[in-house]
Amino acid sequence: MPATKTDAGREKRQSMLTALQGHFAKDGYAPALLELARELDMPNSTARFHLESLRRQGFVTYADGAVSRSMKLTRKAKAEHALDEVV
Repeated sequence: MPATKTDAGREKRQSMLTALQGHFAKDGYAPALLELARELDMPNSTARFHLESLRRQGFVTYADGAVSRSMKLTRKAKAEHALDEVV
């Protein structure tokens, strides 16, 4: 069965969550949106779209509505099987 558009989006969000987890583990803080977009080889607007999806799903939060470095991973994002829960 060929991958659907939804499957591709889910894979991008899983990759984004993995990248975010790596940044927090390595640096202790979130990457800039531009940095994250470049790392994942996607336009800033696409990165923002998927980041917002992760926020709506409860994986990340932003301080005062700002994005980028104000981002925090939630307990859900830190769970052992977090990637399995990404939609």
